[in-house]
Amino acid sequence: MDFHLSTPVAYVIFNRPDCVRQSFDSIRKVKPAELYIIADGPRDDHPEDRELCAECRNIVEKVDWECKVYRNYSETNMGCGMRPATGFTWVFSKTDRAIIVEDDCVPSMSFYLFCQEMLERYKDDARIYSVSGMNFGFTSDNGADYYFTHYNNTWGWATWRRVWDKYDFGVSSFPDDGCEEVFLDIMLEPAFVRYWYNHFRRAYEKSDLSAWDYQFTYLSFINQGLHIYPQKNLVSYRGFDENATHTVSVPKGHRLNYSTKETKDLSFPLINPLAIQADFRIDYLIMREIFNVSTGDLKACKKLPEGLVKEIKQFQEIIIYGAGAVCRDVIWLLGRENIDRFKIAVTKKEGNEKQYVMGNEVRELSDYRELADGAIVLIAVTKKYEEPMIDNLKKLGFERYVGVSE
Repeated sequence: MDFHLSTPVAYVIFNRPDCVRQSFDSIRKVKPAELYIIADGPRDDHPEDRELCAECRNIVEKVDWECKVYRNYSETNMGCGMRPATGFTWVFSKTDRAIIVEDDCVPSMSFYLFCQEMLERYKDDARIYSVSGMNFGFTSDNGADYYFTHYNNTWGWATWRRVWDKYDFGVSSFPDDGCEEVFLDIMLEPAFVRYWYNHFRRAYEKSDLSAWDYQFTYLSFINQGLHIYPQKNLVSYRGFDENATHTVSVPKGHRLNYSTKETKDLSFPLINPLAIQADFRIDYLIMREIFNVSTGDLKACKKLPEGLVKEIKQFQEIIIYGAGAVCRDVIWLLGRENIDRFKIAVTKKEGNEKQYVMGNEVRELSDYRELADGAIVLIAVTKKYEEPMIDNLKKLGFERYVGVSE
């Protein structure tokens, strides 16, 4: 792919020359017309930093294409919270948009094209707060090449001045009397709200100055912002090692390990979503599988038999019939088996507003009548309520169903 990038790139480096060589090579391939380099200074208690920081800066001096280069280098160590935050403020004082790459992220060529197109398409849409190149292996069934979530990701991303101008490192508006209610409207689960509320409280109290992105997430949540994710992963993350600040190591079988290494290319022109709205299923999966937040103890359904799990995996369409406590347990258990594509149905919805269970929209079973021949239905209610539900399944032509409560 041979093209020159017209969108500015902001590049964050510190003391990892091996990472810098790889990520800077990806920038060199797309030849941005403007490059903003943000570098932190060496730490006083790490004598090796001085040489490593100098080596990283020497690598990025080799700009061998036509490019305006702007440098914001700190001679003292500001830390991985304040240094990026102040650096991005500097970047957006000079440009209205930027693609942002940190040294441990190696984007594909599609990443830069994707960000450039999204930044232009949604430049005036106040609902959109950022564009992500990483998708953690999550895909939406919206029929498009990208989707929207409520959760930002900064392992290769892009945003606008109109968003960053509202950024507040000290989250001075927290705690606002109404913020928990706003968070619950977004996250739907009290456990998720508690997780983020605690992080935001620490940022507000300045008990954790090693992060800048929690503050960006707070900004997004209180404004109910949306973030664009590609259907294919466009960034390879190389930061899982002993030199990292936050993600030093990740278990081998964790999604962060197996979904963040390989990149794929998107096909252009892109297919755009028909609606601008968050995919609540992916919102839920991000909290459960990336942030490892449990929604509580399983009470109604303790386990799924091994034979049933194998049977479920053979079906393209999985319907959970019931939207109460058993349904929540089943969603959790399916997630543990890496089954994250399912629909939730009830016999009759109450009211006209959309309803969700753990990030998944609830619809009436009759809406899925056309799936009767090829779907398996998990009856997610306590056993005393199963009989009328089975009668309803038979009336609508569903033949494969099983009760899953104990």
